[in-house]
Amino acid sequence: MGSRFTRILLLGVFVLLAFLALQPYLHLRFLYSETPRTVEPRGDLADIEKSTIALFDRVSPSVVQVAAKTTAAASITSEPDEAGIKTGTAFIWDTAGHVVTNNHVVEGTTTVAVRLSSGEISQADIVGLAPRSFRWHSGGKSGCEPRSTGCSGHHICL
Repeated sequence: MGSRFTRILLLGVFVLLAFLALQPYLHLRFLYSETPRTVEPRGDLADIEKSTIALFDRVSPSVVQVAAKTTAAASITSEPDEAGIKTGTAFIWDTAGHVVTNNHVVEGTTTVAVRLSSGEISQADIVGLAPRSFRWHSGGKSGCEPRSTGCSGHHICL
């Protein structure tokens, strides 16, 4: 009885090892197609998708990046805030070039720069702080397009 059990056990181990050895070839043979799948164009976008794209196209020129430097000493292993660099996004508020961002982005900073959607980078002066905002004046830089704001019913329109 013991030798029969040993033979069955060895046969099972052999089958398992054979399966493991052949697995890459089995995947290639049965799971992968030799011809690439054709990509079919999808139909028209849904109205909500179209409105999201239109919203992005309308407001993206008004979105800017803010980078600010603090007096903290930088080290290679520091997190960005610990290394003395703070970053965030902002939006252009008016045609005079004022930019609004969160206070924590510029709080305690010594130097502030703004990158416009065109890629142009400008030094910024903080012209006012509030617990939840920062304002910067572009100094008449071109490419500063303000975000339109308003309210419609119960929705805030950007």
